[in-house]
Amino acid sequence: MNTLLFTLIGCGEPTTLDEDTSTEITDTDQTDEGNSAVEEKNATEVFRVPERPWDLIEGPNGILYCSAQGGNKIYMWDPLTEMRSDYPNSVPDVQNIYFDSDDTLFFTKTDNGVTGSLSKMVGNQSIDVYTQADDGFLMRWPMDIIRPPTNEGWVIADYGAGVLFVVDEDERISIRDAGSTKPQTLLFVDSLLYVAGEDGIYSIQWPDGEPLLLDERAGLGLANVNGQIWSSNSTQGIFQVAGEPIGLNQAARPGNILRISDQIYFVDHVGEGVWLYQL
Repeated sequence: MNTLLFTLIGCGEPTTLDEDTSTEITDTDQTDEGNSAVEEKNATEVFRVPERPWDLIEGPNGILYCSAQGGNKIYMWDPLTEMRSDYPNSVPDVQNIYFDSDDTLFFTKTDNGVTGSLSKMVGNQSIDVYTQADDGFLMRWPMDIIRPPTNEGWVIADYGAGVLFVVDEDERISIRDAGSTKPQTLLFVDSLLYVAGEDGIYSIQWPDGEPLLLDERAGLGLANVNGQIWSSNSTQGIFQVAGEPIGLNQAARPGNILRISDQIYFVDHVGEGVWLYQL
């Protein structure tokens, strides 16, 4: 697996992956154990993102939305018609995406990895919602965003700052230890928060627990699959946290994992494909 380097283009351009940059995102903590003993499972490439996919989420009416690594773009894919279309508005510097209960599109963005924000789309306009903690600590490279079990406030994984930003129900913003110094993706299972990053996968009993290391391997995606927590990296493919590889090795560098009923989608951060595995 070739090392990937994450380039941040100048102001107004989105974050993209490139091989000619000095800022690295690598699967630093993977073991040398291969997947040869694991029976490979079949997955199908359901659509492609020319600028390479980054984050994937289910939006209104069952449509899948996928952020791209370049071009300020989000693509939409309809599983019923199997047609891909463009989100109608430019979404500046988009990273990870999230639809709220009222179908508002929230997203994280970064400006050269120096400053970032949690933003939202209002009509065709992008509006910054949060850019820093109450003590002035700036967001740098916010990636994944998630609502806590109360469905009030936010938890934001900041890859650049190496912390979690926590927005409570009164919109007070604090920072806390993520466990991982490069947190990239988040998952709540009841009151347990899973945090995956380049240097391992952690759990935090929410809201007052301390990070507990579950797996030293890099984790680029997270999903709850019938009580098992699945993650992803370029060496293991899709694997069970603190367990064995699943046998899904189609993506060169699998990232975000999305479960919808018996369907497991995962993106390839190197190639252009979004893949589907049927349980």
